[in-house]
Amino acid sequence: MQTQSMASQSGDKAGDQPVLSTADLADKVTPSVMQVLCYGKPEVQVAVQSQDSATNMPRPVIPPTLLDAAGYDAIGFDYTSFKNVSYAECRQACAADGQCKAVTYNLKYRVCFLKDNVVALIKNADALAAYSSSKAADVIRSDFTSFSGMDLPGGDYKQIRNSSYLSCFTACIGDNSCKAFAFVAKKKECWIKDMLGRPKATKGVELGVK
Repeated sequence: MQTQSMASQSGDKAGDQPVLSTADLADKVTPSVMQVLCYGKPEVQVAVQSQDSATNMPRPVIPPTLLDAAGYDAIGFDYTSFKNVSYAECRQACAADGQCKAVTYNLKYRVCFLKDNVVALIKNADALAAYSSSKAADVIRSDFTSFSGMDLPGGDYKQIRNSSYLSCFTACIGDNSCKAFAFVAKKKECWIKDMLGRPKATKGVELGVK
């Protein structure tokens, strides 16, 4: 703290005991301090990345784990999908695939989407998501809500052709006038909306609402 010019307060010393210097205090405390290294479960192989210069002990590389996000859709690049699987099977498929960084599982249709990237989570009552802990610091929990098989007719003021769900989502985020977007997967079309109409069930349309 002193080297960083941080102010601090000390407690009152007990009785007439002398105040120890940092060096003397370290000499007294050191015999009672033990280093504990945790390498996880025995069946997990942990790679050694480098040595810690202070302790000269190997520094373990902690393998990334999947973090669950119930009620969210992970927004990223889908590179494959599986039908008629459970969420547990979807999660296992991602954990076993080094390319996978996130999954979205559609509860209604039992479809699993594996993604090689994840940039945000948006609310979706019909979805379960999981994403790699290595991406945790970068993932945004947005204020969007996603609806599968729904549309809001009207309010379209911009069309983006040859689009993806991710690019449709980011286009709406970057436009202050955008209140919702509709992505038509079959046609790869994105429609940006500046007003909210009455929701309508529409097959093949993915709707995002701020």
